[in-house]
Amino acid sequence: MPPRARDPATAATILEACVQGHPKSAGAWADLGQCYIALGRNEEALNCCSQALAIDSNQTTCRLNKAYAEESLGAPRMRRRPTSSFSTSRPRTWRQKSSTPGSASNSCGTPARHDQEGGTQ
Repeated sequence: MPPRARDPATAATILEACVQGHPKSAGAWADLGQCYIALGRNEEALNCCSQALAIDSNQTTCRLNKAYAEESLGAPRMRRRPTSSFSTSRPRTWRQKSSTPGSASNSCGTPARHDQEGGTQ
């Protein structure tokens, strides 16, 4: 097992070598960005997080780190959409399971959902 770096500067040095050897490793880029944030090197962290997200857009922690780095560098925050626009219509309900043969159900044995015209979805 490789030794673990407990110091962000040491970890950054190790990860810099790692991304040089494996430039397509989204995890290494994300970890390097996190080390740079811990060291206050936010511009470099932003570049690393952007690189990681270009390789794998599912890096959730990297998205948060990128937003933190952008905010630290003075980038304007994105405006949130209003959250008061919830739908007031009632959700569709599931039909009760019928014990009669030929009743509509899906492959799991649970009742099938019906649309408003009465057809099975």
